[in-house]
Amino acid sequence: MKVLIAFAHFFNPVPSSDSVAAVYGSFDNKKFESRKSYVLKCMESYKTSFEKLGIDAELRVYGVNWATLVNVDIDLTEKIASSLHIPWAMIDHVYETSDEFDLILLTEDDLLVNPDTLRSLINIDKELEPRELIIPNRIENFQSREICVDMFAMPGWLATEKLVLSTRLRSPRNTHSAFLFFEAEKFKIAYRNRMSDIPVELNGLGYLESALANLLNEFIVYRALPTSTALTIEHLDSWLARGISRGWFSPSKILDFQADRELG
Repeated sequence: MKVLIAFAHFFNPVPSSDSVAAVYGSFDNKKFESRKSYVLKCMESYKTSFEKLGIDAELRVYGVNWATLVNVDIDLTEKIASSLHIPWAMIDHVYETSDEFDLILLTEDDLLVNPDTLRSLINIDKELEPRELIIPNRIENFQSREICVDMFAMPGWLATEKLVLSTRLRSPRNTHSAFLFFEAEKFKIAYRNRMSDIPVELNGLGYLESALANLLNEFIVYRALPTSTALTIEHLDSWLARGISRGWFSPSKILDFQADRELG
């Protein structure tokens, strides 16, 4: 078994006053070292996790050579009109080489993974239907509490629910975790049935989120419950902290949030 880890990466230091750039993952120079440490730590977590599982994994960093913190394996400079299109061009390239792999993992550059979650995702996916997909819960630690940030951003659930390998799964309103893990043939189905073959913003999402959402056109997507502890990956570059600093929400709103209460 061989897995491709397609790792979308971008960093371009900008003035802290440039709020648009900062929203899309670029920071002032003071954040350079901490951001680089996140990226390196996350890269290492993929490598060591798959090693512990005994799975042959190839990690490819996709990005542009003029805005990066680490060496880029696949330079997309000539393929994109905007850095926001990096995940779109990455997915196109992955499809071109997908026959070389058994599993395809698409991820952003600030997610810390662990072997237990990866093992469970692989095993659960084997039990799902061809048009069903399991995603992990992307969590952040906030004042000693674990919060599934994507459920905080868009709470709520759909009716579809099932029990697989003793894990309770339910289909969420928000199917974004900045991470998709496919069996290779399932990835090919997703790519061939994608909604758009050019970068667009889908259903109010930004370009980055839309790149992954574009692959889910014909899929039922599940999360494991409870979302704060089951099948988790850790988001190191805190979206919650950024939201507080920009006035999107207050700390008290985060502390009051309980994703699982939406189940009622």
